[in-house]
Amino acid sequence: MTLPGIGEEQARLFVVYREKAGQYENLLDLVKVKGMTQEKFNQIKDYITL
Repeated sequence: MTLPGIGEEQARLFVVYREKAGQYENLLDLVKVKGMTQEKFNQIKDYITL
């Protein structure tokens, strides 16, 4: 939730996706999460690591 544009609900969806699909293989897997757009991904990609 500390990432730009990521609120509590989006953070929860990241966790739900990971629990169902397993570990993220690469950063672009985040775009598969409901509500995550390419634009949002571009805003946060420099702040995240796997």
